[in-house]
Amino acid sequence: MTLMKLTGTRFGEIEYSNDDIVTFPEGMIGFGEFHEYVVVNTKEGSPYRWLQSLDEPKLAFLLSMPESFLASYSPEIRNEEAAQLGLTKETDYLVLVTTTIPPGQPQLATANLAAPVIINLETRRAKQVILDDEAYTIRYPIFAGTQDVAKTKAA
Repeated sequence: MTLMKLTGTRFGEIEYSNDDIVTFPEGMIGFGEFHEYVVVNTKEGSPYRWLQSLDEPKLAFLLSMPESFLASYSPEIRNEEAAQLGLTKETDYLVLVTTTIPPGQPQLATANLAAPVIINLETRRAKQVILDDEAYTIRYPIFAGTQDVAKTKAA
């Protein structure tokens, strides 16, 4: 296995192999010209990952595992998108959501549940999909549940 290196602005030097590359044939929404990424786990056990572009070292998206803050999250992927990704009922895939943390205010972090990132773990093909389900918002407050618990305990 040949290791390659990318020197990015966020993480410095990253080593990766061809097996680590995640390909977005259409790119991420708003970034269609960038197709190859690696998923970077900066802290073991963390629900957060970085999607680092191999095409543009300055570009990285913060992603989170939605089940870590919303156990009921179950996005329905349209048949055509599942086919584009080569997904079947037996295929292992990963669902991540883009996440925003305002500078200096991590308690106000939000996740885009309306457009999850789906990664076929077998082919490493990925797509950011836009869901038809209006129940999912683009700015879901990640810590809303924990804040409600804290308010209840203080009362």
